Amino acid sequence: AHIARKQTPGPSCSVADADGGVSFGRGATTDSDAAAWAEDPDPWSVLSAEVVEESAGEGSFASFVAYADGRVRVKFADRTLLELRRDRRAARLLLPDGERVEVRASAPMRWGKYVTAASEFGRWAFMTPEARERAAEEDRARLALAAEPLVRKRRKPEFKGEMLPEFLGRKPEE
Repeated sequence: AHIARKQTPGPSCSVADADGGVSFGRGATTDSDAAAWAEDPDPWSVLSAEVVEESAGEGSFASFVAYADGRVRVKFADRTLLELRRDRRAARLLLPDGERVEVRASAPMRWGKYVTAASEFGRWAFMTPEARERAAEEDRARLALAAEPLVRKRRKPEFKGEMLPEFLGRKPEE
């Protein structure tokens, strides 16, 4: 028998199918999901309202909140709301048009930009200050390495002696 339950609008809702079921996208259930379910029967439940970290700046594209129980909530500038599960394996989104979606974090489909932003904030929010500094240093090194070819391309070529006129198609003057 199908048990109907009332859904209230908000980021904690999932996509309701025409028959009242919940849509999780293609291949949503895996063995690892089943194991996680056995450990935590309701990974969406609120265990703590204590805020660990908040981040939102003026003109920011989103405001982020991380809770002590591991959940992350995000309000994006385009009015999309996202809740990342405590174990960060899935996310629920309430889109600006009212559509409710639940996706696996490992395969977020077209909602990847939202899920990635929430996942990265969640990873950062639960790091120690030392781990944050190490991660920032690694990011700076990675960016510098990626930017090196661009920096080299902007430099003026160096020519020795009479190579410049030959390079320009002229014969060196004697």
